[in-house]
This record gives sequence, structure tokens and C-alpha cells, in this order.
Amino acid sequence: LVCSENGGYAHAPELNDVLHLHRKGICEVSNLEPYLGLKTLYLESNSIDTLDGLRHLAHLRCLYIAKNSLFDLQGVCFLKTLTTLDISENRVGSLEGLRGHPSISVLIAAGNRLKDLQSIEALSMCLALTSLDLMDNNLDDPDVMTWLTNGNELTQEQGVN
Repeated sequence: LVCSENGGYAHAPELNDVLHLHRKGICEVSNLEPYLGLKTLYLESNSIDTLDGLRHLAHLRCLYIAKNSLFDLQGVCFLKTLTTLDISENRVGSLEGLRGHPSISVLIAAGNRLKDLQSIEALSMCLALTSLDLMDNNLDDPDVMTWLTNGNELTQEQGVN
């Protein structure tokens, strides 16, 4: 039904490259196994608290999961082709789940619970990252600005052990 409503292929889910599941009251991501060809997934404004259920989406490039109940980003590392991730207005306290992600280039993480350098320093290992939105977090640690403006390179003298 969701595919039909959005111009997709209801009888051949593997042919859909975009799936709109925003504002559907979803608490858990499941039953997406038939959608192997997905490149873009919209899951905004639900009640999702974990990224379990997305591992098999090997071609996923864009994930919009803003306004949910995510606490962490465990599982993002399995989405190797992901280039755009919108996790704004969740409850994420650390970006550790992105450490070493090979292709993430756009990260929108505004309105989360990021508060210090430790909560964002995993981004230093995201070499493809070119666009970053951290607005409306509690990043009042002065080392954060130093780290961001110095190309993500902090030494022990600057406060990282």
C-alpha cells in the first residue's frame, strides 16, 4: 500500500529505490528484506529507537530518520554506501557508530544530545564527510570548536587523552 501511494512498485518491492515511511507510527524497522534495491529511505517522525532492521540494505545511499527516538548509531557501519544521514531531533548522545564509515559525506545531527568532544570525535575517521550540521546540541566544550576548526586534529596538549 505504501508503495502504491508513493508511485512505487507494490508487487515488486525489489524495484523500489525510494520508500516513504514517515509519520507511520513505526516503533521498529522490520520487514524491509524484499526492498533490496532501496537507495533512499524516509523514516522521519516515527518512534524508532534502533537502526536494527536496515543491515541488508546494501545499496542505501540516503537515510532520513529525523524526529525519532534514536539513542545511538549502532548499525550504521553496515550501510557502506550511505552518503547522507539525517538524524536530527533524536536523542543521540554519541556519534561513535559512524567511526570509520567509508562514504558518509552529509551528516545532519542537529537537535540531539551531543555535549562534548568525546561525543563527536568519531567523525575524525569519516574521511568522506564534507557537510556537517551540529546545531542545537549542547556542545559547549571549548575543545569542540578547536577540534572542528583545526581539521579534526587534536593533540594531548589541547585536551584529548
